[in-house]
Order: sequence, then C-alpha cells, then structure tokens
Amino acid sequence: MSLARAASAVAAASAVAAASAATTQAGAAKAAAGSAHPTWHVDFRQLGTNISAISATGPKDAWAIGTGRNGGLLMHWDGRQWGSVHYPDQRNYLPSAIYALSPTDMWLYGYDSAQSASILHWTNGTWKTMPLPVNSQNVLMLTDDNIWVEGG
Repeated sequence: MSLARAASAVAAASAVAAASAATTQAGAAKAAAGSAHPTWHVDFRQLGTNISAISATGPKDAWAIGTGRNGGLLMHWDGRQWGSVHYPDQRNYLPSAIYALSPTDMWLYGYDSAQSASILHWTNGTWKTMPLPVNSQNVLMLTDDNIWVEGG
C-alpha cells in the first residue's frame, strides 16, 4: 500500500476515542503541575464510517451518530464495546444531533431523504417518530418535556 493510499484509507476511517488520565506517580505529579496530557486510545474504527456527534450519560452509556456505507449510523457504548443500533428508516434518515438523557431514554434529530426534519425518540427499547411543528433548523433537548426547536 502506497503512502498516499494509506493516508486516504486513514482519512476515510472515523475513530471514536476516549481519554484517560495517567495514574502513575509521574503522571500524577505532572497533572498537579498542570502539564499532563490525557492518554488517548481508539475504541472503534471502521472504514466508510463518519462519526459526527456523541452523547453520554456515564462511563457505561454513550451514543454516537454519523453516516456509514448504508445511510445513517447509530452506535451504543456499553462500557466495554461499541455496537450498532438500528432505528426506523435508517437508510434515508440521517441524524444530525443526539441527546442521551438516561440509559433508557435517547433522542435523535435529523432529516429524511426529502429533507424533512423530525425527531426519533428511543425509550426502553421502543422507537417513536415525532414530526416537528415548524420547519426546523436546530433542536435542543433538555428533558423529555422541555424541547426547544429553532425555525419558522
């Protein structure tokens, strides 16, 4: 594999990484001095995948959205590994924002192939599609009953 080809393969891959602070005495000393940097490790990498946003409720519950070879992508971290999660109309619905409120309550905001925005709500393993009351540009999800929509 040539260097140019290798660079393009690396550029096409998207990685989800996590940082962990060094726990050695030297790392602790540097941290106290303010000069320590986190240690990064890659937890997921797949060619043809683009991760665009992550939302987490804790170290054993994180969600990532993006695009893959077959359309939209939703992944879940359970504290050990990333796994794919299917959602309604995954080939045509592309999520652009994600809000995890608890391990059993997560919201997606995105667009279908006709560029119509909607919200998908996953609660206790069940999906609901919710149309938006306006032609939206952006959404902020604070709680299940406190949703802000920008648009007109």
